[in-house]
Amino acid sequence: MTEVGSHVQIPRLILKNFHNENNELFYYDVDLKTIKKGHAKTFYREQGYFSDYVEGYLGKTVETPLGKLVSFLKKAEFKDGENPPLNYIDTAFTYLYSLMSRAPMLLNEINE
Repeated sequence: MTEVGSHVQIPRLILKNFHNENNELFYYDVDLKTIKKGHAKTFYREQGYFSDYVEGYLGKTVETPLGKLVSFLKKAEFKDGENPPLNYIDTAFTYLYSLMSRAPMLLNEINE
């Protein structure tokens, strides 16, 4: 997950859930005020933005637990007895905090 320019990179594990049957992802470009087509794999990617250490840390502490939570939510029928992953609330908040920390402008807007 990376930030490029003023855009926050949303992890591929989230974006790929919005692909259509042709593996395309449509999004609104707020700068150009137009709808564009892309793919989760290349959406706002900048190779080497973070060090290998930071990428590893984010993968282990944010994206892996988030992947487990997303997987549970996609399969869950929300019946009694189905238990979400441990610390699922912490996982969700950690993900949100990681997005905010990558986009100071977003954090400023939220605080206002």
